[in-house]
Amino acid sequence: MGDKTKPKKGKKKVVIIVLVVLVVVAAIIGSSVKKMTSQVATAVNTVEVEPVQKRDLSDTISLKGTVSGITKNNATSKALAEITAVNVQVGDIVKEGDVSVSYTHLTLPTKRIV
Repeated sequence: MGDKTKPKKGKKKVVIIVLVVLVVVAAIIGSSVKKMTSQVATAVNTVEVEPVQKRDLSDTISLKGTVSGITKNNATSKALAEITAVNVQVGDIVKEGDVSVSYTHLTLPTKRIV
């Protein structure tokens, strides 16, 4: 009878050791998975930080294209002048202050006050 009890205790020890090893392995795997997910979350949520200061904010966008109106109108003037040169063509980029048309000497009509 004494021989039958010893193998049971030996089997219990082996089962306990195997369970302890499995728990340790599961803990190691769980912690490494948690560490990897926190690293991925940190990489995705990167934020730049600057000290607070008062300043003007501006944003510039440079675009190329053709501007056209919905309707087309002729411009006329009461000034007596002849157009000598048109300095722009369709598709040219025009900035404020650019000379687009040159005229001969302007003669403005005058009204006599009686």
